[in-house]
Amino acid sequence: MHRTFKGRSFTANCKRLIGSSAPTASLQACGAPTSRRGFTSSRSQYEAKSIGGALAKPRIDYRNIIDNAVYKSHNAFNRRANVPVNTIPDIVRLQDSHNSVSTRLNRLKTERAEVGERVRKGGEFRLAALEEAKRLKSEIQNLERTLAELDDEMLSKSLLLPNDTHPDVPLGAEENAVQVATHGSSPLAVDPARHHVFINQDLKFMDLESGAVASGSSWYYLKDLGACLEVALTNFAMSIAIKHGFTPVMTPDVVKEEVATRCGFQPRDEQSSAPTQNYYLHRDDTEAQLVLAGTAEIPLAAMFAGKIYDYGALPLKVVGLGRAFRAEAGARGADTRGLYRVHQFSKVELFVVSEGNVETSSRLMDEMRDVQSEIFNTLGLTFRVLDMPTEELGASAYRKYDMEAWMPGRGGWGEISSLSNCTDYQSRRLHIRHQLPALANQPKSPEKDFRGPSTTFAHTLNGTAAAIPRLIVALIENGSQFDARGKVVGLNLPKALRPFWLGKTDSIDTKLYSIRGKGLKLNTASDIQPYLDEMKAVEGLEEIQFGGNTLGIEASIALGEALKGSKTLKVADLSDIFTGRLISEIPQALSAICDALITNGIRMEGVEALAQGLSGCPNLEVFDLQDNTFTERGSRAVAQALPSWPNLRELNLSDCLLKPKGGLALATVLAQGVNPKLQALKLTYGEFDNRTIDLIAKAITDHWPNLTTLELNGNIGDPEDECIQNVKDALEGHGHEDALDELDDMMDPAEFEAEEAEEEDHPAVEEAEELDKAEAIAAAEKDAEPAPKSATSALSQQVDKAADDLADLLGKVSLGEKTS
Repeated sequence: MHRTFKGRSFTANCKRLIGSSAPTASLQACGAPTSRRGFTSSRSQYEAKSIGGALAKPRIDYRNIIDNAVYKSHNAFNRRANVPVNTIPDIVRLQDSHNSVSTRLNRLKTERAEVGERVRKGGEFRLAALEEAKRLKSEIQNLERTLAELDDEMLSKSLLLPNDTHPDVPLGAEENAVQVATHGSSPLAVDPARHHVFINQDLKFMDLESGAVASGSSWYYLKDLGACLEVALTNFAMSIAIKHGFTPVMTPDVVKEEVATRCGFQPRDEQSSAPTQNYYLHRDDTEAQLVLAGTAEIPLAAMFAGKIYDYGALPLKVVGLGRAFRAEAGARGADTRGLYRVHQFSKVELFVVSEGNVETSSRLMDEMRDVQSEIFNTLGLTFRVLDMPTEELGASAYRKYDMEAWMPGRGGWGEISSLSNCTDYQSRRLHIRHQLPALANQPKSPEKDFRGPSTTFAHTLNGTAAAIPRLIVALIENGSQFDARGKVVGLNLPKALRPFWLGKTDSIDTKLYSIRGKGLKLNTASDIQPYLDEMKAVEGLEEIQFGGNTLGIEASIALGEALKGSKTLKVADLSDIFTGRLISEIPQALSAICDALITNGIRMEGVEALAQGLSGCPNLEVFDLQDNTFTERGSRAVAQALPSWPNLRELNLSDCLLKPKGGLALATVLAQGVNPKLQALKLTYGEFDNRTIDLIAKAITDHWPNLTTLELNGNIGDPEDECIQNVKDALEGHGHEDALDELDDMMDPAEFEAEEAEEEDHPAVEEAEELDKAEAIAAAEKDAEPAPKSATSALSQQVDKAADDLADLLGKVSLGEKTS
């Protein structure tokens, strides 16, 4: 069967896009699909009919524009498209002129045919007929030129119009985007120290300075960890796409400018009205202008340009890897720092050619979104999906979803992916069509045997599987692990990257486990068990970070049990794990005494379990339990564990309200020299007595030659007390200048008096005094009443102990400590 198109002929059985057996074998080795819709089918995968190398003019549906002129005008306005005000009225006017000229031209062509018939017959009127034919030829040529000019003008104006918009797309600017889904764990707190530019000072995964020397601002080198991350992320994203039936493609990074324009690639640059989005390659003026591709979507779309596919051959799904070049990257202020907005980046792109109806392409859009979500969920990212409003849609998009990952260092959400349904916007410009099923039941036209069009324009969809620099930013800002001094010591990368990792395994097999700062509430053993399983999976575990999460008694006991016998653990960050478990959180139905028992039990027994668990970790170097309230029993548990930690460098029990007995138990063990490598001791606001301070002074003198940090403020009634002078003498006598300076700063009399005055005026102190009065009255009334006959001596002792513990808890407020 032979067909014609725009003056060119082609055969129905054209050459296959992949015709040899060698490419087929290599694609099968990659895991590409081998079904009839895959590249490696025994038949031609596309069953496509080529229309030649040069693309014909775009096929715009002028009738649709004219019939829906009001909608088209409002749609362009809602999308803030760069469309002149009179564009659509001009198209209507041009179409009217086109119809008029076309009618006149057709009439003249009919007359020319009649005159030609007279010329062929000859006779006495032959010469007159020849003159008439010459006149008609000249007039026809003039009308054809006019018609061509009208075509060009009407086409140029129509190409300014954006695609139609899905009726559910929200109106307005970016802030009107609708969140349709969230994935992942709770976001980390915003922390400028987590910005990937700062983290790079420790991990050194990129080189921005050399990039600026080589190419200018917003260019970069990825090295070591960064380079390995790019390779791993690229192959990981490709593997997920291939698993879902996408065929891998390596795309050219240079495309014709005309192809980019036909795809609708017009990234907006509000800082400049100039078309700065493309990098141009200089060529001879007689040749097609070439540009660096802004996205792999452009060369992927060009793969299908000028082809007609058999009915049933669609959808066609490909995943391409290419470099994206964006010339406008430098126009975004703070975003130019680091990797977030750069001029060049690697990008894995999903592209689908669908049957030309909205129902089918919308279903495929949902399937593509599931593929993207699987990639980002497997990477362990916290991300959200947004239905983007009209002003955020590109020219080609009928609907667009953006996916944004949480980036705590940058201080908010950052786009990592987008997904667009372009319906027939690109296919009309690139001539991507498919055959329709036979319309057997359609009635025949009375004029001729015509059953409707045999082909229609396909729909195209595109979505980002992996924009590599953005994923690197998200993984590093969320996964970096810090030691107790704030230094980056590791990177917690997802295990899904392990099969694709080419670098040193210690970069991905970190010996640190951290859920620090996630704000988790882990009350029961089952709550904490998933995290314990993850922790146990870390080979050679050296550091844990559970700080900034709330642990209940069962959870803390489970953590202690899990840590028993860990011979490699060196650092345990457990700060703030009991913060917020105040009496007010216990159900109101319980009495105050029961509240004290339950609350104190959580704090006290949890600390004891943790200390006992860690006592089996001989290599522990840092023990941090700051901001956790526990009384004598917890203090003794920590004291009993101290001899098990001969390598301990830092002990932080600040703001823990150890009380005199707890502090004395701790200091007694410390004075025995069981921790000779101690460099930092932090015991602020423990409410110690002078005996504890004297023992600490003894330990400084006898056992701690490397001490550099000593924090004891909030423990002594007067900074001029003799015990503090003993500590100063000990520090001075052993050359601990840094620790001595810190102690002097903390114990400055002027500052002490100011803090004391501030505490006396603090509302919390007044509230505590009122509570103390109320407690004293209640105790007096209780003493006046006879004890219930059913009360046992054991219960009486328990209640007495609870009252003491309650007083301890209430006393915390009057000490000027941080309270929730």
